Amino acid sequence: MRPKAVAILSTGEMGHAIAGVLGENGLRVLTVLQGRSQRTRDLAAKSGVSDLPTMEELVAASDIVFSVVVPSAAPSVASAIAAAANKTGKPVLYVDLNAISPMTSTAIGEVLSAAGGRYVDGCIIGASSKLKIKTTFYVSGPHASEFMVLSDFGLRVELLGDRVGQASAFKMIYAGLTKGLSALSAELLLTAYSLGIMDQIVERYRKSYPEVVAFMESNFPRLPFRAGRRSEEMEELSETIRAAGLEPFMAPASKRMLRSIGDLNLRSAYSDADEATWNIADVMEILHFRLVKENKK
Repeated sequence: MRPKAVAILSTGEMGHAIAGVLGENGLRVLTVLQGRSQRTRDLAAKSGVSDLPTMEELVAASDIVFSVVVPSAAPSVASAIAAAANKTGKPVLYVDLNAISPMTSTAIGEVLSAAGGRYVDGCIIGASSKLKIKTTFYVSGPHASEFMVLSDFGLRVELLGDRVGQASAFKMIYAGLTKGLSALSAELLLTAYSLGIMDQIVERYRKSYPEVVAFMESNFPRLPFRAGRRSEEMEELSETIRAAGLEPFMAPASKRMLRSIGDLNLRSAYSDADEATWNIADVMEILHFRLVKENKK
């Protein structure tokens, strides 16, 4: 069945970008903005998303419900949708696209199934700015094929398998590389900045590892506002590693580094407009001032 309306919870950076693509391709996009921040409300309005007053109305009006939230909020959002599905009696197709462990995803799937819903384990690889050209949605589980129809509405979708947990594991292992590299790079460059050799080491990195420097240049300007969320992903990765019978070492260390940046709450002093102009040196100057100089006072 071709969908006519989809729901997105929530319409933050990635959610509103998805809403924009789906809306451009003829789908009505819905959400519930009660309790959401003004920034999320503004992004929803920017993408033409319709705000409904309750989760019950959202479920009743939607053919597919997307969950695109921080990892820690994924279970509570799923529970709210399951409760709404129970009240309305609608067998909702629920797609969790969050950076969560396979165990968390499996637990969410059980909650939705108990409410009569159909669950899709999913993840997103890529940036919101590249949804139309590169960013890919990976899905798995017995109902994942139902999500494939969104390939006709502007999304790049790939089916990983028929088991819940495959897509979330895929995201965890991928995120471990990207977020781990961000954490390690930030620690090294902050040290180099403190010692007055940052420009020189970046140029040496550029000669030896040009793709790593390209990664830094692409990701560092986005790091200050997203580090907190990325630290949550590293916690989910740690759980995934333990479930595989291994002891996590790098993931917890990356979590601590990213959490230290997230705890600075830099959005209170800077905006998206600032981020758009930042380069590696700008980010290191800001982080060094907050993490080193202010801590010495």
